[in-house]
Amino acid sequence: MRSALDLLCLHLQVITNLRIAHVEARHEGDQCLRQYMHVREMEVIPVQQSKELAVVQTKANALVTSLTPKLRPYLAPTASLAKLQSDRTVLEDAQKRWMSEASGDRFDQLQTAYGRLVALLDAMQALEQEGIQG
Repeated sequence: MRSALDLLCLHLQVITNLRIAHVEARHEGDQCLRQYMHVREMEVIPVQQSKELAVVQTKANALVTSLTPKLRPYLAPTASLAKLQSDRTVLEDAQKRWMSEASGDRFDQLQTAYGRLVALLDAMQALEQEGIQG
């Protein structure tokens, strides 16, 4: 999930690169676009997970679990591994909390744990979406 700042930067990059005045984004559900939309069908094709990916995911989950206790006091009580993977706002909210409360060595430890956790979750997401290339 992209942050608002990332989307703004992307928006400005598109405007600059295309040399246009503005960009307007619309969703397929917008009323003014319905007349131009065709019916789309989506087919879900289940894919068997490779043994290698399963091993990597198990080890990555253990790493996430080991990093989470440092951040646990700042995470929402309902923040599970699946929630951390699917909704980055949970982590962003925790970061805001500890950035305003922690200081010194504790701040540095939390910043390190947060950075590692985000990098690990990004890597796990990439593996899930793209798989392990032989």
